[in-house]
Amino acid sequence: MWSSTTWSCACAARPLPACCACGAGRGGHACARAQVVLPEGATDLKHDLPFSVDASADRKLTYLDSAGRPVLALHKRNLVPDHNVPLTVTYRMPGLHLLQEPLMLVSGFLVLFASVLAYSRLDLAL
Repeated sequence: MWSSTTWSCACAARPLPACCACGAGRGGHACARAQVVLPEGATDLKHDLPFSVDASADRKLTYLDSAGRPVLALHKRNLVPDHNVPLTVTYRMPGLHLLQEPLMLVSGFLVLFASVLAYSRLDLAL
């Protein structure tokens, strides 16, 4: 499975805002940052660009996540209009991880209904 996004550079429309990491970007197209959030369970992250970028991987927790979603953060300094090319991100995803959240919800509701059923059948009268 793969996911793709496009590296975006606002060439003539407006200057990019300053990056918080390098402090550049005040005089036009100096740097940009892109983050790609992938599905939970994705491994072996790879990006394909014809130029070099600073890449880092991190985890982001959202609702119903057990281990977190991988985030690929790309940072590029000294941007020019030639850097406006498609970004391709490839990753591996085991098939079992597709069923992780539905199975977690079904088992949670099963435990809830079983505990309500057991509580309703208890005789607490003295």
